[in-house]
Amino acid sequence: MPKTATPATRPFFARAHLLAGAILCLLLATPLRAAVPTEPAERAKLIGQPVAVTVEPATLNLTGPRAMQQIVVTGRIRPWDEGRG
Repeated sequence: MPKTATPATRPFFARAHLLAGAILCLLLATPLRAAVPTEPAERAKLIGQPVAVTVEPATLNLTGPRAMQQIVVTGRIRPWDEGRG
């Protein structure tokens, strides 16, 4: 006669299946990485060419050895429609 699982061993098997399913889900859900091309021509095509760089404020006034001021540097590329060719 085959041995059947007793009520004491059933929760172990249920947890083992649950654990195996959770591990499988985690392995399948690993993030995929996309890399930026290494060739300069392909990088320029993907990223774009800068048209202008602005720094605000235009002048900085620092007085004293611990003086600080925040600046904003903005880079602008040409619009996507103009970049296609």
